[in-house]
Amino acid sequence: MASYNESNDMIHWDSFAIALEPDERDLTASPAMIIDPFHAMARGEDILPPDGRKAAATASPFDFYGPGVFRYEGVYIALIPVFHHFRGSGAEAYPSTSDIQLAVSRDGRHFSRPLPRRPFLRTGPDGAFDSKWIYPVPRPVRMGDELWIYYFGQNMDHSHRLDPAAKGREAAISRAVMRVDGFVSADADYEGGWFLSPPLRFKGSRLELNLDTSAGGMAKVEILEESGKLIPGFTLADSDPLNGNNVRMTVSWKGRKDVSPLAGRTIRLRVRMRSAKLFALRFVE
Repeated sequence: MASYNESNDMIHWDSFAIALEPDERDLTASPAMIIDPFHAMARGEDILPPDGRKAAATASPFDFYGPGVFRYEGVYIALIPVFHHFRGSGAEAYPSTSDIQLAVSRDGRHFSRPLPRRPFLRTGPDGAFDSKWIYPVPRPVRMGDELWIYYFGQNMDHSHRLDPAAKGREAAISRAVMRVDGFVSADADYEGGWFLSPPLRFKGSRLELNLDTSAGGMAKVEILEESGKLIPGFTLADSDPLNGNNVRMTVSWKGRKDVSPLAGRTIRLRVRMRSAKLFALRFVE
């Protein structure tokens, strides 16, 4: 689990609280898990019995190791090293490896992991220097339209076992590169899909999308009243199709880009996409 603490002098700490911990989805993800009682998480009187039969209900298949938390666009983001050990214990733990998951918080105290909880940063291929364990530097570095994430990697697991595919022990600092605002995306497959935003109020005169359609994908945008009623001039029929890979792709409707007449009103955006990934949207002057 990951915890939250406060201190005025970095010596005395109080306000301890759990910020993030495994939940039922984690505990039931693999029916083949055999979890060491050492990693059981007691809750009040709910204590793991000696025979371990209750492990599936009270034990964790992994540990969170020192998440790096940073502010980003008004929220807190955590890059969480996850130590996986869903079979055995100690030197026999399996797989005894670590990758990195993503968590987000509005207040810095309560974090959640976006579904479907795939690894945000994966270990390297068998035999690579980072094939068994990776650990992130807490804060990405922005370089133009990219975010650079530095991380430590090694080809030995938590139990100090060398990757069988490796020629020898290796460890290094490396760099992962992603597009700005590219932490998560709304994806549409080849058959297409819709993304409907929550109610929004905005300032600005243009709408920009951080969008990747590759060569054959497409996106179109319509603006709705909060109730869902279409706004004339900003319907799907008016929307010009978007195709490309750009972190600031301007939306237009029959060539019109100006959305300032709607500024200050509560609206919703509905984006129709095919074979595309929508990472972010913003209104600009």
